[in-house]
Amino acid sequence: MAFPDWPLSGGSVNPNQWWNDVFQRLEHGHRLIASLVGISVAVLCAGVWGRLWAVAASVTVGFFVSVLAKLAGFPGLIAHGALWGTVASFVLFLTFQGFSSVAVSDSRVRVLSLLAFVGVCVQAVLGGLRVTIESGGSPGVALVFRVIHGCFAQVELSLLVAVAVMLSSSYPKINADPVLRPVRKWLFVVLCALFAQLALGAAMRHRGAGLAISSFPAANPGGGWLPALHTADVDLNYAHTRVGALLVAGGVVWVLLRLIVSAGGQRGLRGWAVCGLGLLFVQVGLGVSIIWYLRPLVPTTFHVLNGAALVAVFVLLTVRVSRSCRLVGDTDGVTERRMADGFAG
Repeated sequence: MAFPDWPLSGGSVNPNQWWNDVFQRLEHGHRLIASLVGISVAVLCAGVWGRLWAVAASVTVGFFVSVLAKLAGFPGLIAHGALWGTVASFVLFLTFQGFSSVAVSDSRVRVLSLLAFVGVCVQAVLGGLRVTIESGGSPGVALVFRVIHGCFAQVELSLLVAVAVMLSSSYPKINADPVLRPVRKWLFVVLCALFAQLALGAAMRHRGAGLAISSFPAANPGGGWLPALHTADVDLNYAHTRVGALLVAGGVVWVLLRLIVSAGGQRGLRGWAVCGLGLLFVQVGLGVSIIWYLRPLVPTTFHVLNGAALVAVFVLLTVRVSRSCRLVGDTDGVTERRMADGFAG
């Protein structure tokens, strides 16, 4: 809330002296980086669809929309006209110009890249609504958008990781492995549990409930394992720092150890599984230090970043294992067709 407006900051693209105020520096810096991320995702999406020209063309459309808004005497629509004129025209250029011969052939990658672009726009809207709603006098509603904004960032990250994995040079080299089939569904289950844990953490952080229980491992001053009193903040904290942390940590260790055993000669899978275990132990250590040292800035920030990295590793593993299992199904289908042709002959 260093700036009460959006998408402009204090009514300007580049507000005066924003670097000299720590809160304005953080907020406007966040918006500048978000703009860079949005442009990067647009370029990625256009490249996947084989239409890099769509980026420049859509920016041109957005510019003319903003000029028309200014000439028509609607100054409040200039920034929004430029932003949403660019977004709308970009999607139209991608989806209504026929299939490009230089596009990525895998339709799943094209769909995921388009969803990533739509996702980064949704994330921007969520962040903007959080600001404008709170400045409009509804902090309770803005709190909901703050939590959703924090959670949806993980969804956007997951989309980009999935696209990156499917575009990597190692993806086509993945071999069929029927042993991984039972692991695939548990990877997905634990990934969903990770998202739920991150959602609890986002709600706790934005409510200011990070120290509602200020001891660990005891949950009350008397040394008991359960809170001495129950409030919304205390119960939310207990759900994230005790119940959710224990269940998710156990699930992560179990499924990654099972994947390490099942991966056989696939060193890439084993390496990422070991990386996931390392991230989990770092995450637990950061979480404990946040409580013991009363929520210091650096460990708290890295706790959020490390949680996102753990989600990214699980998305990577889920996509790669799913590819291996899908190849098993394709191989079975080819074998069955060949057998049927042989019987028919």
